[in-house]
Amino acid sequence: MPVAGGCGGSWGIAGLLYVVIGCDVTTTVGSGAKGILLRYDPVANTWSTRKAAPSAHQFPGVAGIGGKLYLVGGKNSTGVATNTLHVYDPATNTWSTKAPLPAARYNLIAYPVAGKLYAVGSNDAFAGTVNTVYIYDPGTNAWSNGPSMPTARAGLGGGTISGVLYALGGSTSTAAALRTTEAFTP
Repeated sequence: MPVAGGCGGSWGIAGLLYVVIGCDVTTTVGSGAKGILLRYDPVANTWSTRKAAPSAHQFPGVAGIGGKLYLVGGKNSTGVATNTLHVYDPATNTWSTKAPLPAARYNLIAYPVAGKLYAVGSNDAFAGTVNTVYIYDPGTNAWSNGPSMPTARAGLGGGTISGVLYALGGSTSTAAALRTTEAFTP
């Protein structure tokens, strides 16, 4: 990678990997967030820098829907949780700002299911880990509340298989590591 860093996320679109750099290796976690966007072409084995996000995102949810990259929440450059939603269009190398999350979140996962974006779990600014699920509809640019997960968690992994959304592991607000897997079928 041309830029060292982490605290972000990645997603593949049209055979290319888009990587969001949330912080660099010299940054203290929770401060100095970045919004750098890189693209990796595995066929040419080359990296390129794309247009940076409109604001910093550290520990955001990152997912793709309809050939676009969605960047959800995260911490800003002063370490404060945000509710922003930015959408990157690879065809035009531009970002747009969409309807904000209903609440500020970071350390969450975001995955598409049936054309909608699911923002799952996370830390919030006040309550520690949460079990909330928010659903974004790109067609209406609106969020709705989904059913809560049985277990509050942040820093979780996840994925979708055959229209089922999985929440894997993570930790609780007391930093206890979780081994649970929960599945949701919209």
